[in-house]
Amino acid sequence: MIDYFLEETQGRIPISLCDVQSPFNIAAMLVDMNALLMGFYDCPDQVVELLDRITQLLTDFTHEQVNRIGEATGMAGAWICIVAGIRRTWDER
Repeated sequence: MIDYFLEETQGRIPISLCDVQSPFNIAAMLVDMNALLMGFYDCPDQVVELLDRITQLLTDFTHEQVNRIGEATGMAGAWICIVAGIRRTWDER
């Protein structure tokens, strides 16, 4: 989709990054929330590994978006520090 919109707009209209959720939110969508929370007690190493993998996927995904969108990257009311994984929206001032 990024390539399509870049081609159609010739990069004149900013394209925002996807509004992805946190690694914990994504893990809770993949695993029952109660099981995930109990996992911190029962098998913390596996929960940490799951969160690490999700974090790496989110980082790779965000970098790929930035690389593909390039100069047309728009922030849509949010400031994003991609390296640290921090997101701050305007209403959090």
